[in-house]
Order: sequence, then structure tokens, then C-alpha cells
Amino acid sequence: MITTYAPEVESVTTAPMNPEIKEQWIARLLDPNAKQGRGLLTSPEGDCCLGVLCKMAVEAGVIESFDDDGFVAYGSGETHVLPWEVSEWAELPQGQPDVSSPLDFSGAAETPYEKGSPVGLAVLNDYALDFKEIAAVIKEQL
Repeated sequence: MITTYAPEVESVTTAPMNPEIKEQWIARLLDPNAKQGRGLLTSPEGDCCLGVLCKMAVEAGVIESFDDDGFVAYGSGETHVLPWEVSEWAELPQGQPDVSSPLDFSGAAETPYEKGSPVGLAVLNDYALDFKEIAAVIKEQL
């Protein structure tokens, strides 16, 4: 069972993201009406934390979203990772931003990360943290 949470772990990213986009992203994640989904950027259950950022990029005119056989796809058809346009717009590494794991996953079969090791935000979204906790990680590390 994962019980330790510490967002104060140092960032593994090399440069901070766009501060205005970061502030808006955190606010969206903290919105009590935000519904968290897992496994896809956007699913019928809700959004991954990265899907929230994709929706922001759609609203800003950076990319488009479309239906791809019942799934929401962004940019050139991404359903699991950030489109490069979103990464560039938000000033994040392409694919998914890595952060230092605030949790010890070393005993987990699917996500064997030790506390402090690099881990993608999508992994934290899909296996461990809620939006409030992810917002704290983004605030501290990106």
C-alpha cells in the first residue's frame, strides 16, 4: 500500500514551464468539478492531468481535438501523451513531463519507482495521486 506523500522532492526537469499556463493548469486541477480519468488523456470517466492541459491548449487555439473511434484525440491523434505542440506551448518536455516521485513505488509491480526517482505525471495520475496532489507536485516541481 502506498501511504507516503511528499511533494517537496526536487524537480527532475531542467527548466520551469510557462508560469501563466502553470497557474491556470493548477487552478483547473483544483476545480472541485474536475473529474479525473485514468489511462487516456481524456476518457468517459474524466481527464488525465495531461488531458486537462490538452483541453487548455484546445481553448487557446494551439491544437484541435477530435473523436477517434470513440476516444478523444488531440493534435495529430494523441490519446496517451502530450502532443508536441502542447509541450512546446507550455514549455514542457515532449511526451510527458517527468518529476521526482513523491511516493515510494518500489514494491509495486506495474510502477517500480523509488521515492525521488523520475516518474511521469501520467503515471502518478493513473496509479497514485488525485488532482489536488498532482497540482501540488506541479507547483513544486514544474
